[in-house]
Amino acid sequence: MAIWEPESVSSESNVSAEIITIELPLKPWPSIKELKRSINECEDPVLKERLIRKLGVRSSIGDGTKVTVKVWYWQLGDCRIVVQPNEAYAVFQQTLREKFSSAPVVVGNIVNGHIGYLPPKELYDKDMYTVWQTPFEAGAYEVLVQEVLNKMKTKP
Repeated sequence: MAIWEPESVSSESNVSAEIITIELPLKPWPSIKELKRSINECEDPVLKERLIRKLGVRSSIGDGTKVTVKVWYWQLGDCRIVVQPNEAYAVFQQTLREKFSSAPVVVGNIVNGHIGYLPPKELYDKDMYTVWQTPFEAGAYEVLVQEVLNKMKTKP
């Protein structure tokens, strides 16, 4: 528990809302057609389930090499609110709060949809579920962070 004291803060009258679109790179996954064929040929129930899940993700992002994701951004006075549909590692919100430490920053993950995890690129050489499950290529997380920081630095 803590004891909170009132603290005066300067309040800006800035109010804005925006949807930012960001292109994120995708791993070179099999196409929808190839995944369907693999599912039909697969006899291992565990592998088949993984292929079915991969097909679901691939179907939502299409067969391209990049996908456009939306980030919802609001500024309410000094407060900035950022929400996005994927599961970025906690360092995402820590980075935003560190860069804007003088203002409240609210961050939401898995908002308005979900494609996959967004691990930092240094984790991509590890055998981790969040790395092999995600359709995003190494560096996608860093693109998200940079684009959001660029937006946060601009005045409404």
